[in-house]
Amino acid sequence: MKAGSQIVGEVYNGKKARYIEDINEVEIEKFNNKEWIKKNQLKSFACLPLRVQDECVGTISVYTKYNHKFYQDHKNFLEQIAFLTAAIISRVKIIRRLRAISGILGAFFQVDQNK
Repeated sequence: MKAGSQIVGEVYNGKKARYIEDINEVEIEKFNNKEWIKKNQLKSFACLPLRVQDECVGTISVYTKYNHKFYQDHKNFLEQIAFLTAAIISRVKIIRRLRAISGILGAFFQVDQNK
């Protein structure tokens, strides 16, 4: 997966959450989607890495339409959502790999039985 060049990319590459309580004129320069943020009048932002062990498999971003202070309990809640989302992504990848292996093995044994 290719990481972005701005704030989401920093979260992806650094594997550390970022919280912005007030997306002002200085902070907005950290985003690739500036026009979308302005159009939707978004004011606060949280971005968390989706980590599986030491690998980042993506990020999750949350915006609010009001200035929001991210207290520790809010951060803990968002971190749990990120953890569970990453776990689901990881399990889906494992299931896909197992299905592929199962198909290969099934085809192998089917060919072997026809001999």
